[in-house]
Amino acid sequence: MWLLALSAGFILSATTAFAGFLPQALEVSRGYDSTQAGMLAALVTLASIFGALAGPPACRLFPRQTGGMTTLILAGAICMAAPSFAPNGSSLIAVLALNGFTTAMAGPVVQASVLLLPEIGKAHAGSASGIVATVSIALTSLLPLLAAMVCENDYHLNFIVQGCLLLIAAVPLRFVRLRQVP
Repeated sequence: MWLLALSAGFILSATTAFAGFLPQALEVSRGYDSTQAGMLAALVTLASIFGALAGPPACRLFPRQTGGMTTLILAGAICMAAPSFAPNGSSLIAVLALNGFTTAMAGPVVQASVLLLPEIGKAHAGSASGIVATVSIALTSLLPLLAAMVCENDYHLNFIVQGCLLLIAAVPLRFVRLRQVP
């Protein structure tokens, strides 16, 4: 349960921090005006809705759910760092849409996986989910602040750091053993 909480916390931290600094990064480092930057940030959010819906079926394509979650996190981490390297225009728009989609795929699955922990099961799933949510919210309050302190106004580095935060979310999942979904 604690490993799922750590993973969920790093996922939420990365996506929250990314959403928080994206409009400003697009304005300051890319030259977009505030309306354009806001529209691109909204595109990421819209794509994330579809990603959150696609995550559970995508995880079922893997023999083990933790392998599916790890793969989705890796794809999301790459897409989260990619805006740092994408040129302005349609390439950046495509990268941001892909970012929103891929970074939202694993979060709901990780949070819902508490029910599949053999030691938790249905009897304690509510309490365990509450602990996962509390830990992930605590990390979401702390990690973006630390990342901002490290990156300061270097938006190129900030995209990469957010991708690394998301990548770290995969580490605890390597040690989680879930019951197989029938």
